[in-house]
Amino acid sequence: MGLSSTNSLNLILDSVDELHVSLDATSIKTYTSMRIKHVFNSIINSLEEISRFKQLKCSLKPRVIVLYAVTKLNMFQRPLTTRTLRKTSWRK
Repeated sequence: MGLSSTNSLNLILDSVDELHVSLDATSIKTYTSMRIKHVFNSIINSLEEISRFKQLKCSLKPRVIVLYAVTKLNMFQRPLTTRTLRKTSWRK
């Protein structure tokens, strides 16, 4: 789900207190080995857009909660954190 329209993003994020996102890998390689539909970059781009929105609005909302189901394929990956999101090297 890519949030490309600024108006849509404003409407959604102004009315949402919490956003739960399921992301079971922190690299595209692991994600594509776990999921049939390859939307990893779209999810990450949306999370980055939400982060920019919050900074522009000086808002703490929505609170983004990333759910991470540990499996044999991802158990050695570092969980996704705000600090991880700020770096681009984890996309590899």
